[in-house]
Parts: sequence; structure tokens; C-alpha cells
Amino acid sequence: MSEKMTGEDYIGTFNTLAIDDIDNIKSAAAQLIDLIQNTNSIDARRKEIACTSIETGVMFGIKAIFT
Repeated sequence: MSEKMTGEDYIGTFNTLAIDDIDNIKSAAAQLIDLIQNTNSIDARRKEIACTSIETGVMFGIKAIFT
């Protein structure tokens, strides 16, 4: 069985411009993913969908900083 990914594994920490808003978005998303992954739910599919949706939100949130 594969090891469970952490929120930081999903989101990453890449931020070469050292923009605080990016760090804040990524940190909050990673914490939320960790909360979801650590629930007692046995429905792995829905957990993965939730984590993917958070990843998508992070990407759009960061994109919004630059537009």
C-alpha cells in the first residue's frame, strides 16, 4: 500500500518570488488537505476529489495574484 501524501506533498512550497500571499495560500491549503486526509472516512475517492479541488483552487488563487 502506498504512503499517504501530506498537504505539503500535494501543494508544494515553490515560491521563488517570496510573495507572502502565495505562502499563505499554500500553507492554508496544505493544512486543509491534512485535515481531510486524517479524517476517519473510508471513502478514499471523495478524499482524493476534495484534495484535487483544493489544488485547483490554489492554482487559480495564485494566478489571481498575477492578473
